[in-house]
Amino acid sequence: MSKGTTVLGSKNDPAPESENPTLSIQNLYAGYGRRAVLRDFSLTLNPGEFVGLLGANGAGKTTLLRAIMGLLHPSSGSIRVLGSTARTARARIGYVPQKHQFQWDFPITVKDAVMTGRTREIGWFRRPKTADWVKVFHALERTDLMQLKNRPIGELSGGQRQRVLLARALAVEPALCFLTSPSRGWMRLPSLRSLSCTGSWRARA
Repeated sequence: MSKGTTVLGSKNDPAPESENPTLSIQNLYAGYGRRAVLRDFSLTLNPGEFVGLLGANGAGKTTLLRAIMGLLHPSSGSIRVLGSTARTARARIGYVPQKHQFQWDFPITVKDAVMTGRTREIGWFRRPKTADWVKVFHALERTDLMQLKNRPIGELSGGQRQRVLLARALAVEPALCFLTSPSRGWMRLPSLRSLSCTGSWRARA
């Protein structure tokens, strides 16, 4: 990876080596045009592990996430997510954006905001089915938001908004979840213990 970025190991007890890792990256080179941002980067993430990426702006964190999610084609090396290519496995990847990347003044409730995370599975302009609502309510329970399911998202506190974004990612039942600038409170949620998670933190002076 580029200079100035650190990969922080598992926050839980080390997971045993798996013959079927959630994420396997081998000798990855990726960048933009002729500028290589990632150079000979390798990483294996097993089920249940938490990994943090720490580094300053421009260190390569976003480039790595884009490559894993199939949004950036690497120049060389391999990325396997659940044994498949990144593009094929994209539906099994959850992504939690930063709070300012979501339209919080949109007139919808908490449960409807979480349902937007399932748009890829449902399809545009289609109504959710009962099975979709079951998964949404399960995600709300896992993030302690059931009591707020009918509240307009514009009335939520900062911490509640973070949990809405997490529930939105969990609603697709991901095997791999990316947390952008995660809070410490998320790491205590039981809902994350069954996932392989990669969080990116911006380095602070």
